Amino acid sequence: MSFLEYLPYGWHHVLELAIGHAVVVAISLAIAVVIGVSLGVLAYRRERTANVALAITLTFRPSLRLRCSGFSSRSSASATSRRS
Repeated sequence: MSFLEYLPYGWHHVLELAIGHAVVVAISLAIAVVIGVSLGVLAYRRERTANVALAITLTFRPSLRLRCSGFSSRSSASATSRRS
């Protein structure tokens, strides 16, 4: 039996599975947003945290090295003026 043959008889089961999948995706997305925004704010406020986050990110995404090469070498003066 193909999917198109099954669908008229089992659409309620397919719908139930689709809703369950959507719930799992929404929960994981919410968790990722909370963690990402929290780490982003923390990295913005603290240079050491930003350097650690950048080092971890570059471990998994080496293609970002060229785009972020000047980020970790920002001067203390610019970091201080940004905080005030």
